Amino acid sequence: METAGSSVKHEQKSAHKWTDEDTERLIRWRGQNEALFTGRRNAALKGFEAFIKEHGLEGQVDPSFPPKKRENLKQKYKVLKAPPTGVSAERGEATAANWKWFNIMDEVMRDRPTISPPNLITSSITPAAVASPPNPPSESPPVRVRRTSD
Repeated sequence: METAGSSVKHEQKSAHKWTDEDTERLIRWRGQNEALFTGRRNAALKGFEAFIKEHGLEGQVDPSFPPKKRENLKQKYKVLKAPPTGVSAERGEATAANWKWFNIMDEVMRDRPTISPPNLITSSITPAAVASPPNPPSESPPVRVRRTSD
C-alpha cells in the first residue's frame, strides 16, 4: 500500500503521474505475460522493464515502481480474497466488494497457484486396498517355572 511519503518520493523521481488506467494496464499486462516471470534471478526485473518499454514509460517511471505496485496489489488482493476470521469492515475499510481493483485482480489471479504449481497425483480407477500388516498374536512370553528341589 502506498503511503503519502512513498507517493511523494515516487513523484519526485518520475515525470509520469501514475493513474488508475496505468494500474489496470499493469494488472492485465502482468497476467497476460506470466511466462516472463519464471522465478529465475532477475526475471521479474526484466519482465517489468518490458512493461515500461511497451507502454512508453522509459525515463518517466522509476523501474522499481511497477514491481512494488504489483506486489502491494497482490498482497491486498490475497487479504481480501481470504480475510482473517473475525475481521469486519465496519470502519470503512476495503472489502472484496468495494475495492476497485478486486475484480480485475481476481480475473488475473483466480486460476494461478497460490505459491507454487500444484502437485498432481495420479490415482488408479480402482482404489488399491490398503493392507496393514497383521497384528502378531498377543502371546505372552513363556512363563518359566522354577523347579524347587524337594
